[in-house]
Amino acid sequence: MMKLRLLLILSAMFCAANAGAGAEAASARPLTLERVVIVMRHGVRPPTKSAAALAPLSDRAWPDDQAWGAAPGELTPHGAQAIRQLSANLRRFYAARGLVPRRGDLAVQAYIWADGGDERTRETAAAFARGAGLDATPAYGAVADGEKDPLFDASMLEGCREDPALASSAVLARGPLETAQSRAGLQRLQQIIAPDGCKDGAGVCLSTPSTVSADKGGVKLSGSLATGATLAENLLLEYENGLPPGQVGWGRASAADLAKVMPVHDLAADLTRATPYLAVRHGGPLARAVVDVLTDQDATPAPTAGKRLVVLVGHDTNLSNLAGVFGLSWTLPGQPDATAPGTALAFERWRDPASKVQLVRVRVFYQTPDQVRGLSATLNAPVSVRPTACLKAAGRCGLESFAVETRRRIPAACKLEAGATMVPAARVGG
Repeated sequence: MMKLRLLLILSAMFCAANAGAGAEAASARPLTLERVVIVMRHGVRPPTKSAAALAPLSDRAWPDDQAWGAAPGELTPHGAQAIRQLSANLRRFYAARGLVPRRGDLAVQAYIWADGGDERTRETAAAFARGAGLDATPAYGAVADGEKDPLFDASMLEGCREDPALASSAVLARGPLETAQSRAGLQRLQQIIAPDGCKDGAGVCLSTPSTVSADKGGVKLSGSLATGATLAENLLLEYENGLPPGQVGWGRASAADLAKVMPVHDLAADLTRATPYLAVRHGGPLARAVVDVLTDQDATPAPTAGKRLVVLVGHDTNLSNLAGVFGLSWTLPGQPDATAPGTALAFERWRDPASKVQLVRVRVFYQTPDQVRGLSATLNAPVSVRPTACLKAAGRCGLESFAVETRRRIPAACKLEAGATMVPAARVGG
């Protein structure tokens, strides 16, 4: 009798152990990557203003169109090469995770939509398509060349416009218009652009007090912070485009200097683009589009329907807006600009094969200034970020709660009309 009882106990223990092992194996089963939406900034461009227009902001002439290889604001040939390298790397990254095939035409699995308002976004989309192996004709979709696309700036929509008083108050409530880092950055910028040019407030001078104003056209920064933000970005663009060292800040700016001056740009961008009150009104429809694609709300006849990879090519403004809408914050190792050219914000939808629950993961892909300058083939490890909507969730971020919280944050009136975008209205890129 005792032997029988002992056998029963051992048998029960064996079954329990096997059941536990089975449960552990099930929970360890890899997730399945089902869909990815990437919102990215265009590649390297020259300053949006001509060398002549920038002349009053330095003691020496700025590089001209010939030095850049492109007109003001347009994608440079060097910038296009960097985007092609980035997109080839992104395809390999997601092929390794089962989202897309490693080889062959990607047109069946991917769709690219660009902001039609600027040449640099359209040409970036074309470069991305070539690098990723998307051989469709046309390679990407966009509204008519030069037209504004409300998906990338919803402030043009009546229901998205902000109240000027509330907008300026929201910016000022975020904090001071200067920090220790931005002050140090402005001082270094002064030494680069005109070391002898600021005497008693005269000449080329970065000591003007910074202010915020707002009207029907939106929020505007004035003073040294606004000017310094533009100048800092211009220096980064010079370096990344591969200009000779003697032309990067007239030989006065090194790679190390970029890390010192870019906090000026990042502070200005954060205040005017990522402040939530502004972000949801400028970037609300774009954020809603991301959620709609992730949740399969992009039903036919939307061209994104059924595509496993959807790429939206816009601007650094769009990345900052989405950071404000989703409550994201990130720093990029080795890259002083959080929204540098080619930076890609990827929203991934995963499925747990055991529970069938859909999950969200957000990553930031980027290139360092030296990688862009040298056209490196290396893909940096992406930076993982967690949306505010998921901070309360223990462990994984559920897609359902993420979608509900995102839609709740966006003003109900701030939306696009059905079919208003992502359906080409005119000629698109080839």
